[in-house]
Amino acid sequence: MGVPDPETKLHELDVTIRLKLIEKLLIDDNWKRLADLMRVLGHDTVERLQCFKNPAERLIEELAARMCPVNILAFALKTQELFDALALFVEREPLIVTRQPGNGCDVVRVSYGDTLELQCNAVGFPPPKSYQWFFNNEALSFGTSNILTVENFELHHEGEYRCVIKQDETPDGSCWTDDVTVELLPDVPIIEDEPRPAVCVVGETFTLQCSVACYPLPNFQWFRGNEPLLDETSDTLVVENASLEDGGLYRCHISNIQAEVWSKEVKVTVYPEPNAEYEIGRQLLPRIREPVPAKVALLIGNNSYERVNASLPTASENSRLTDLIMPCNDVETLSSILSKMGFRVLAFHNLTKTEMRNAVKLFCNMLQEGSYGIFYFAGHGFELDDKFMLPVNAPESGEYLRCDCMSERELLSHALERKPKLLFEILDMCLIVPERDQNPALFWEKYDFPEYKQDRNIIRAYATSSNLKSFERKHETNGLYVKYLKKFLGSDLSVLTIVNKVSEEFENNEPSDAADRMMPSVYYNTSKPYFLTDPVIEHEDTTALYDKITSLPTAELKFESAPMSVPVAVEFKPHRNCFLNSIDIIISSPRNWIPQFTTMDLFEGVQRFVKEENGSYVLTIAGLQKVKVHYCLQVHRHLYTKVLMSIFSLSLFLLQGPISFGITFYDRTTRKLLNSSVLDLGTPLIVPAGLWYDPHEAELEQLYRL
Repeated sequence: MGVPDPETKLHELDVTIRLKLIEKLLIDDNWKRLADLMRVLGHDTVERLQCFKNPAERLIEELAARMCPVNILAFALKTQELFDALALFVEREPLIVTRQPGNGCDVVRVSYGDTLELQCNAVGFPPPKSYQWFFNNEALSFGTSNILTVENFELHHEGEYRCVIKQDETPDGSCWTDDVTVELLPDVPIIEDEPRPAVCVVGETFTLQCSVACYPLPNFQWFRGNEPLLDETSDTLVVENASLEDGGLYRCHISNIQAEVWSKEVKVTVYPEPNAEYEIGRQLLPRIREPVPAKVALLIGNNSYERVNASLPTASENSRLTDLIMPCNDVETLSSILSKMGFRVLAFHNLTKTEMRNAVKLFCNMLQEGSYGIFYFAGHGFELDDKFMLPVNAPESGEYLRCDCMSERELLSHALERKPKLLFEILDMCLIVPERDQNPALFWEKYDFPEYKQDRNIIRAYATSSNLKSFERKHETNGLYVKYLKKFLGSDLSVLTIVNKVSEEFENNEPSDAADRMMPSVYYNTSKPYFLTDPVIEHEDTTALYDKITSLPTAELKFESAPMSVPVAVEFKPHRNCFLNSIDIIISSPRNWIPQFTTMDLFEGVQRFVKEENGSYVLTIAGLQKVKVHYCLQVHRHLYTKVLMSIFSLSLFLLQGPISFGITFYDRTTRKLLNSSVLDLGTPLIVPAGLWYDPHEAELEQLYRL
């Protein structure tokens, strides 16, 4: 049975074709898409048709009553991509490949480690429905679209690729692309590890090694001086039972079909017997950098203190909690440097006492035994039997106690339990002892200092010394300590060398108004040279936890009415590209459009700020650590009574959830409403970590028990 004439009216259709059309429209409620386009019953066509037992049949009857011809119906089916139904009215066209994988080439070459991308296209009716790529006649599980992507191309990826394209399951409903051979492109040898100097005694063995990455594998030839060494043609040179004559300068020649390179020339010294000169030579050898299982940094910048009351007549300059300028800048600067050095950086701003403590616990959970940990705090602080960091919710000036703060010993007690190889602590704050007459309760307070077990793995740097201030200047980019720290932090210097250079630079370059009243200091109990540039092995537990708390939303704008005629892009970033408790949402739209953010579900303490930047609108949501999510979603029957008893005290908590807000677009000139959308952010960045949780709150304890 052929296809009907395009001018045929629907009421004149053959009964068999009509029944098949209704059957295909009922599949997956495809009739709704057709009804939404045709709107034969007005704007609520879909709602009215749903009242009928067979809405697809009723829709066709309505179209037939309006003398709708086949060509109009076919156009509507094509517009809505209802190709199974459209096949009843259009002649079948076999698939024809319009783009081959090699794009006209039989051989494609890819550099080692690059990404291979092969694409094929075909036309026909019905249009292509599925793709399956094959590699050396084996189906690829990830190759099911018209574009095949193979990342990090290596030798075992070389071979023949082709794709089968299907329009349906009929015998003639598929076609094959041409085969394309993919090969690795020869590249220049790159020396990853140069040979290192060696020192030994007569009769010992020394080894030189040169690691190279390239394709194809290169040829090696070792030289002593300008003389090639017989049969030494691998990447490793081993000289056993060394003699005095084996001393000298060594280098390696590396070559393949693409190029040739020479390694660095290194010196091998052979001593007749162990002596003082031999021991000194061994100590001067380059240190072999052993990888560590994790490198984690916790950076906290407190600059906006919640209870500022500088007008108190009893508040002295030393105890006044004013807002600060530089902590966030300093955290941003250090975060950028440490991230480039392979650190997993946890950067936060404006944390309360509970949030600071939970951030420290999160930081410690990411530390693995033998790892490197860095803790940095910038904000208000003081010293009284210990060093205390003031959270943003500390009481007003002259009223805070030690129990309102986080102490240095508290940090050490948690961090050292994890047995890190190095704990590098930086406190960028004042170390003034509060005045007794301004805060007498502080001196009478009974405070239980946390205990911790020392190990030879601590380096503590302070922006100033005991009973001295730490300063910041408004015209500077960073605080005075970070101003010099950032000059050396990313260098391949030992940690002790870095902190000593910071103190030296500060003393030599700062005017007396700062240098005499702010003196950087350091405490350490280790003599080992620790290098923050040491390689790292990504521990799976650290990586999994970090990925969880740095996850960004993947939501898209979904408009309530018809789609926008021009694209509106949404991008998500951590605030200032570092802070995990604030998120930037960048809305890019035409210049004559103005977005307004409405119906935002914010929680107590969570704030939002909007600014226009480079033609886009940036919405910043700050205080994500205060968002509480649903932790108690299912309750067993025998706990029902307990839940009812506690429902009143927990009702506010259970009602809180993921962040969502509305966006309404207006025309900048006419102020006419263009469209609106709702964007659901879910639980981004630090939200899943629950930094708000205080185990001392009975209601939350009860919830967790449930």
